[in-house]
Amino acid sequence: MRTLTIRQRETLGQLARHAILLPITLIWMIPIWMMFAVSLRPVSEMFSSGIGVVNPTLDNYAVVWRDNDLLIHFKNSLIITGSSVLLIMILASACAYALSFIRFRGSSTLFLFMLMTMTLPVPAVVVPLIQVLKRLNLLNNYLGLIGPYVALGIPFATVIMKNAFDGFPREIEEAARIDGCSNWGIFLRIVLPLNKPSLAVIAIWSFMQTWNEFILAMLTMTEVVMKPLILVPIIYNGMYLSFPGHLFAILSICTVPIIVFYLSMQKHFVSGLTAGAVKG
Repeated sequence: MRTLTIRQRETLGQLARHAILLPITLIWMIPIWMMFAVSLRPVSEMFSSGIGVVNPTLDNYAVVWRDNDLLIHFKNSLIITGSSVLLIMILASACAYALSFIRFRGSSTLFLFMLMTMTLPVPAVVVPLIQVLKRLNLLNNYLGLIGPYVALGIPFATVIMKNAFDGFPREIEEAARIDGCSNWGIFLRIVLPLNKPSLAVIAIWSFMQTWNEFILAMLTMTEVVMKPLILVPIIYNGMYLSFPGHLFAILSICTVPIIVFYLSMQKHFVSGLTAGAVKG
């Protein structure tokens, strides 16, 4: 019997993995495809069976665009999400660097406390948080959402960055210190540039969490001009419930920025997931 070469075994292994992952991916994509499909259906085909679209139309998108100031809502989401993601990346990276490279009393306790905060669900802090924001006059204010989003996102982002920093070669750090580089210099000039994949991971994760967050946004932004894009679908759960095409059209619009952002950073995201997994 002919013995397979290493290259042939690797090829067969890849084919087997693709044969398993492809059906799983197709099944996972069915709800997303149905969302886009229903948004493209005319009213006469809205409740037809199947997952296809016989006569695709953009009428649902036209109605949604006509009835809402989507550019204003998109701008609100972009400001809130962009500011939150940027602050989470900066603060979590600095915190992770301190926990990984700078030894100080209570660092382990601080890290354990941050891990415990990750188990706290958002609904558990909604009531006291809204009361605090009301006293600070931060309702219907960008800061009223950016602050909580940053606070809730820092623990997970810190864990990701700390795992990456723990695998950073200490020889490079020692060489930088011998050359007279300070902690800030090592952090900004050496450690961060070499951990861009991990930064991409927390950027994508933070973007998805803040862009799709609903509860805090609904309770904090009560004025129409301040509402982020994710709150627009609420409008189509009322009198327009008999026209699901409108609802799925706005949901599709909300989904597109996430897909675009992920695809633009996919390369760094995949490599960042394995950062720090192998040491030595």
